[in-house]
Amino acid sequence: MAIADIRLPVNVVGIIPATENLPGGRAYKPGDVLQTMSGKTIEVISTDAEGRLILADAFAYADRYKPKVMIDMATLTGACIIALGDLIVGMLVTDEEMMGVIRVDSEATGETVWESPRAVPNSWPSPLVIDHEGQAQIITCADPYVIAYAADDGQELWRAKCLQADVGPSPVYRDGVVYVANECPGIAAIRAGGSGDVTETHVVWEADIGAPDCCSPLVTDDFVLVMPSYCTLTCFDRETGVDPLWEEDFDASAFSAS
Repeated sequence: MAIADIRLPVNVVGIIPATENLPGGRAYKPGDVLQTMSGKTIEVISTDAEGRLILADAFAYADRYKPKVMIDMATLTGACIIALGDLIVGMLVTDEEMMGVIRVDSEATGETVWESPRAVPNSWPSPLVIDHEGQAQIITCADPYVIAYAADDGQELWRAKCLQADVGPSPVYRDGVVYVANECPGIAAIRAGGSGDVTETHVVWEADIGAPDCCSPLVTDDFVLVMPSYCTLTCFDRETGVDPLWEEDFDASAFSAS
């Protein structure tokens, strides 16, 4: 509406894909294979991901207009606000030139936009925003580093070398300590804060038993619990770690939910 109100000399098409997530006899199920408007097929893994399905069709529909630029402003997942809170908005780009335009415009409107190139491979964990000693930090995980960035400008604050391979579980935070895990090399508790590489000074404890390959750790007042896909729940003392307090096997073929 703002574009129309100020009469910008550009041709803009707005497309709003919308749907309801309702049960019924024709509702899709895990394992179903659906064909999108573009002709590509999608296997349904999570039935709570209907937003992604209609977004795919929206992109295919928008392509009919042969757009020079396509911008998606989506509210299709609550994971973004859980990860980043109400301080910042996640933005992914495939066009660096357009990113530069958005950054310049953000300076004119007073909205902060920044990017921080990361010399690590892609990974699966959701970032975590924490408030540590009055500073908002964004905690990220990838092989081999856990890296903290300042939420207000994207500057790297600290990093710890605790991870390897294709990282899946997301970090968690409790009382000044960041807990991370992956099946290789294991679980680590890192005292948030410091600057530069804090591996030697801020890693409180590490353990290589029961490390998860997908599920994020669960931290309570006293314990850290982890669950790998082979369904053995392992409990550690939150402050001392290293050796598990107990383990419990579950009669299930696989477990992958956090």
